Amino acid sequence: MPHTPESLLRHLYECYRRGDLSSFPDLVSPDCEWIFPGDASMLPWAGSYGGLEIFEFAKRIVGAIAYEHFEDHTYLPSGDSVTVLLRERCRVLSTGNAFTNDIAAVATVRDGRLVRYVEYSDTAAMERAFR
Repeated sequence: MPHTPESLLRHLYECYRRGDLSSFPDLVSPDCEWIFPGDASMLPWAGSYGGLEIFEFAKRIVGAIAYEHFEDHTYLPSGDSVTVLLRERCRVLSTGNAFTNDIAAVATVRDGRLVRYVEYSDTAAMERAFR
């Protein structure tokens, strides 16, 4: 049975929270577009990624921050998309500074696979924590 946008995102976040990205190839379209805002000179993961380049994003995240809290608390489905509201608290490994970030992520799913993911977050708070 194909995933709905909401069920697919819930599953992806649960895998991400566990640090298990092994199911991503089955859930993510090879031409998926991933967009994470921010100044790449400050935030190592900022930028756009294609398809399974998300593994590069995950590698950059793990090398830069430690999650103290990660919660996907609200799902707002609309057709083939879902907007997810999240809250995270992280500690920057290089500085020891922490930040709290409220995020809105918009994901589009086609044929049961993620085809687009755009994150809107407080990049200024994250960048301050890197200083």
